[in-house]
Amino acid sequence: RTSQGRYSEHDVIGKKPVVEFLGPALDEISFTMNISASLGVNPSAMIDRAFAIVKNGDNYNFILGGRNFGKFNMTSASTAYEIITNSGGVVSAKIDVSLKEYQ
Repeated sequence: RTSQGRYSEHDVIGKKPVVEFLGPALDEISFTMNISASLGVNPSAMIDRAFAIVKNGDNYNFILGGRNFGKFNMTSASTAYEIITNSGGVVSAKIDVSLKEYQ
């Protein structure tokens, strides 16, 4: 999880710029999902769902360990296929996900 502040620099003639704090920036969260058919999920369907969430701009509450961090958009998803059958079926994969706070 990344939390930052927003700042602006104002140029001053003959002096160093003046920095102004504007307020908090939107939080960002990144993590990797390990998806395996042995855990009872369809990896291909989960990958398709993740990419659809990114493309549709959907936002959801992000809950981790029972704690609700608020609403977030999935801004990116990338897949690394790990095990594929000889017929092309995906047995396991990893999805790297990036989320951005939604206000």
